Amino acid sequence: MNFFRKKNDMTDEDRKNLRKNVKVEDHRIPLQELLNRLEVDPGAGLSSGSVKRKVKEHGENMLTPPAQTPVWIKFVKELTGFFSLLLWGGAILCFFGYAIDGSADHLFLGIVLVFVVVVTGVFSFYQNSKSESLMNSFKNMLPPKVKVLRDGCQDEILALSLVPGDIVFVEGGDLIPADMRVLSCSDNFQVDNAALTGESEPQKRKPECTNDDPLETRNLCFFGTQVPEGSCKGVIISTGDKTVMGRIAALAMSTPKEQTPINKEIHRFIVIISSIAMFLGMVFFFLNLAVGTPHIQNLVFMIGIIVANVPEGLLATVTVCLTLTAQRMHEKKVLVKNLEGVETLGSTSCICSDKTGTLTQNVMTVAQLVYGEAGSYVTHDAPSSFTGGNKTYDVDNLCFKKLCKCATLCNVATFTESSKWEYEEGSDSTKILDKNGDPISRPFSGFITQGDGSSIENIFWKPVGNASECAMIKFVQAEANIVGDVETVRKTHPIRFVIPFNSKNKYQLHIHETASGALLQMKGAPEKIINRCSHAMLGNDVIEMTEEVRKSVIEQQEALSANGLRCLGFAEKELDQSVYGPEYYYETENDDYFSSNFPIGDELNSNIDPNYRQQNPKSTGKLVFLGLMALIDPPRPAVPDAVERCKTAGVKVIMVTGDHPITAQAIAYKVGILWSKTRGDMEKDNETHGRKPGDPDYENPNDATAIVVPGHTISTETTKEEWDFILGHSQIVFARTSPQQKLVIVEENQRFGHIVAVT
Repeated sequence: MNFFRKKNDMTDEDRKNLRKNVKVEDHRIPLQELLNRLEVDPGAGLSSGSVKRKVKEHGENMLTPPAQTPVWIKFVKELTGFFSLLLWGGAILCFFGYAIDGSADHLFLGIVLVFVVVVTGVFSFYQNSKSESLMNSFKNMLPPKVKVLRDGCQDEILALSLVPGDIVFVEGGDLIPADMRVLSCSDNFQVDNAALTGESEPQKRKPECTNDDPLETRNLCFFGTQVPEGSCKGVIISTGDKTVMGRIAALAMSTPKEQTPINKEIHRFIVIISSIAMFLGMVFFFLNLAVGTPHIQNLVFMIGIIVANVPEGLLATVTVCLTLTAQRMHEKKVLVKNLEGVETLGSTSCICSDKTGTLTQNVMTVAQLVYGEAGSYVTHDAPSSFTGGNKTYDVDNLCFKKLCKCATLCNVATFTESSKWEYEEGSDSTKILDKNGDPISRPFSGFITQGDGSSIENIFWKPVGNASECAMIKFVQAEANIVGDVETVRKTHPIRFVIPFNSKNKYQLHIHETASGALLQMKGAPEKIINRCSHAMLGNDVIEMTEEVRKSVIEQQEALSANGLRCLGFAEKELDQSVYGPEYYYETENDDYFSSNFPIGDELNSNIDPNYRQQNPKSTGKLVFLGLMALIDPPRPAVPDAVERCKTAGVKVIMVTGDHPITAQAIAYKVGILWSKTRGDMEKDNETHGRKPGDPDYENPNDATAIVVPGHTISTETTKEEWDFILGHSQIVFARTSPQQKLVIVEENQRFGHIVAVT
């Protein structure tokens, strides 16, 4: 299926506009005004007539491909490079000399020159043709079909057929088919913007506008992003090239191609050699004329001098060397798109690296946890690259076990059944059997070899669900021998009642059956969970939640958050079996009460709601606090060493990410991109401690060698002096940057004199 249309010419003004941040107002204007502009009724969708008219006006929902160069032209270009032309010229002169005096030496040398050009050209063409074009990666971003509302009826149509104003429906697992504004959605509706902005966590969406920046607001979803969970009804506002992803694709294709360092050096070398050869040839030609040498003999002698100065083996030598290097890189799982890029990589003086999926694993992981020991709550490390593989928690601690149990039961993420078994190679349905004919199970985790030869632990069981909940069940399953297998624990604790997480309550609640009665478990935002608890578990004992204990937990949570980790709090309550028996009917509200008929730690509220309902006294029952889990997308284990090698080689490494500054800074310190105090931290510490210039302990921000630059502070209008100030720091992190800003950052580094590699 063809998702692209013919490329149009792009002016310099177009390229300049593409470099600017996305500026739209569709998310800010009143919804009814937007619907009026799009000429759509949200209850009936577009009419067939409107769709036909809009298809003519906007075209199909597809991206414009780059200009396709025919294969034969690519091949001819390989044979007609500047150096190849020099060899072709030498060969022609040899054949011309052979035609004049019939010398076999001229003929053989001409044939050798032609052979060298053709063979190296074929070699280079084959190597370069193995890489795919840029736009191929965008093809899979467009789902083949999408649910749409037209003429008052729901239907499933090709995503290519979408037009602005279409009312569409998406749910967990779908790809967003075009830029759209949210009309209504479930409380758990999220989109994964990692491919667009670099944010490591799925982002919640809702109908209300939350930010003037279209990339920050929560009521827009963008083409090519994925829906991890939830459902949504939205209205299409942009299609094809007018989407944010379309602008990025156009920007990538509009970037002018520059000469590589080796290309420049070879060009310079050829100019010098050609000038010398021509000069010597002409000098001897005129000298021979002066001494009376016959014209034919003089011409042949001039041709011989010119050809003798042509380095026939240079082209073959350079091509073979680059090809061998490309093959070695391929063995390390690096695909070389262009042979000259091999040498460019060796000349690199600055690397602008993305964070999510490049420096980090793009997998949320439990990095640290807080649970009660005898006397106090303590922060412990979980094994991950963020903590250097350290594991400091005690698996025999009762509070730790209860924390893991809560993370297992108050959780809807699961492992896919297919990932638990070994399958025959090339098949996803035929299981490998042992000698008894039983399927062979796949281990939960194991080590895999990376491109650089190092090993990294990998989880073979694939989780499905919210990224944070997936991280929790992976953590718990790794300790299954102590705390129990996730699926087994769930089967022995059937669900009685569930309150899904929502943005209003900021917690998720499950009630499960146990051998001793009903068990209520809750997880959510730490501040919300702590305020619902009157007691806390320390070791094997449940004590009153004193102000000292509360303060200790909050301080540890703030310290974790300051390091860029996302914290979740956990609590439980064993319900009285005489009241909450097997037949008890759980509900969050009814005709008489606006609150639940079971304890959830609500604050006492004597008010009457508009429906003349009051608070159910049972909902004020307090819970027992268990602890915290802190999650992050951790760095890849091999990254810190790689960054250190780059720094040793004099290569500057800059982080350029769309993630939040705090998270970006935390990861940058972990991998070695930052190693000293940042300018912002100095300013903050001076303000916190009341330091002023001239004080003995005042830290001058101008002396800082590290800086974290938020994306909103830079643009295409940022002055040269401001860029020179930023790039003058030896340690740099750019955070919350848009794709357009990333290109500007690369261009400014090039202007600063760097040869830049981008990941």
